[in-house]
Amino acid sequence: MKCFRAITLLMAILFMIGCGGQESGPRTADKNLNETAGDGGDEAVIRAILTEYIERMVEGDKTVLYENEFLYYTDIISLTEYYEYPRVRDYPYDSLSHVIVDSVEVLDDSAYAWIRLFYLSDDPEPKPHEYKTKLYRSMGRWYRPYMSHWEQQLEYDEEIRAYQQAVEREQAEQEGK
Repeated sequence: MKCFRAITLLMAILFMIGCGGQESGPRTADKNLNETAGDGGDEAVIRAILTEYIERMVEGDKTVLYENEFLYYTDIISLTEYYEYPRVRDYPYDSLSHVIVDSVEVLDDSAYAWIRLFYLSDDPEPKPHEYKTKLYRSMGRWYRPYMSHWEQQLEYDEEIRAYQQAVEREQAEQEGK
């Protein structure tokens, strides 16, 4: 009986050690992805974002859509509500195979990426579907929105700046007294 307990204890310890390095909980976008551009700058970040976006969609992880929505949108729409929209709920993610980012053109606060999406098929040499997609920079981060709109985010950014300036003025007045 002592041998059984010892083996069980040893197995439990090995299990805890083995599982200790694994991530727990739902997978989320790398928060540092937008800051770790490496040598390629914004272009490298955009390539990484688009690649992760499609890879996660291939896996069936639709939260990547929500994570790429603008802040104003995620502040008013919960993830649960987002999943209920037919456009999100019925997204045919299971037909995607992979993506190749051909080129990226970075403008001021936006960028265009020319991509080739590959879909699952019985064809041994699947044909790519070429797209030009637009990404936007807001609050120091690149977004590839699915449901939200850039114009509304610009208004939201302006409201945030106005609020921050008002707080700074109020703090300066209080310090001056």
